[in-house]
Amino acid sequence: YEPVANVIKMGIHSMVRYVQNKMDGSDEDASSATDTEVEGPRGALSPRMYRVVSLILHVINVILLLFVTRSFVDDAIIGPCVSMYSDPKLQKRVSVLITAGLVLGTCLYAVHPLNVQVVAWPSCLPYELSAIFCLLSFWAYVLDKRKAGTMMFK
Repeated sequence: YEPVANVIKMGIHSMVRYVQNKMDGSDEDASSATDTEVEGPRGALSPRMYRVVSLILHVINVILLLFVTRSFVDDAIIGPCVSMYSDPKLQKRVSVLITAGLVLGTCLYAVHPLNVQVVAWPSCLPYELSAIFCLLSFWAYVLDKRKAGTMMFK
């Protein structure tokens, strides 16, 4: 975990430096700056840029969470719950209510995640990145099980 996180953090650090240099109008290449050049006011990295990156990663996590829960709930909950009712209108209502619950839960996570520090502190970027990869792997698992037709609740 640690070596991969360090490589990803270095990539984000270079990206933030590049964007900040472009915003400042500097022609300095992001790869040419060393850590000793960061001390001065001209080369200092802005925490604002890291917060922007963290916020973008949080938005990606929110979108992934909605897709992952929707993919899983389609097969695990909506299918069995809807098949219990013979009335098509009632089936549609149950499906809409479950989907509304998913959207409400995702919106709650978007506004106030369990650990607010992950979004607010620039030092917590690896946690956002690990959440993205965790959600992507779970989503790939659910899609693979759906493709194979072997979801556990079918």
